[in-house]
Amino acid sequence: MKKGLIGEVIGRFEKAGLKIAAMKMIHMSKKEAEVSTPSTGEAVLRQPDGLHVLGALRGPDPGGEKAISRNRELMGATNRRTPPGTIRKVFAANVEQNIVHGSDAPETAAFEMGYFFNALEICS
Repeated sequence: MKKGLIGEVIGRFEKAGLKIAAMKMIHMSKKEAEVSTPSTGEAVLRQPDGLHVLGALRGPDPGGEKAISRNRELMGATNRRTPPGTIRKVFAANVEQNIVHGSDAPETAAFEMGYFFNALEICS
């Protein structure tokens, strides 16, 4: 949000063949950002409080695994040793302010989508 890169980031996902299934902007508190999965208890997000653009992406596969792997490839690793050209390598200020978050598995994606979006907000 602070860097004004929303369109640039969304454009990279779209150019890679991912479709936007849901999107909205919210003010997220630190407590809301530190949501933990019920299955593992591990935090899935550790973002600073403030304005965030939330999105759910879809790929061509019904299970979503190709979309998740493509998304993670585009984002790059959380640390700064991520490959050149990835979203995090190009735009991230540091490990904590790494521009994007992406689910690591279909189960995590389903949990996160359910946490941030209601059924009417997700388009197929």
